[in-house]
Amino acid sequence: MKLTNKQELILDSIVDKRLDQLLRENDYQVFFKAMLQKYGVKSPFQIKDPVKRKQFFNDVKAGWAKHPKNKKNM
Repeated sequence: MKLTNKQELILDSIVDKRLDQLLRENDYQVFFKAMLQKYGVKSPFQIKDPVKRKQFFNDVKAGWAKHPKNKKNM
């Protein structure tokens, strides 16, 4: 089956959006792991103090909002 030009453009757009999403997810995972290292844990659930755990997630949220690879900043 041969795709029309319009179908090819739509397919290319879908693939580009998904690839962009995967790259963003990977950037976020790298950032999140770096934050875990900063707190000296491998999982946020290793932070037993609920106040510190909440601070961890607040730091992640604030840090990612300012991160240069966060597409919302572009």
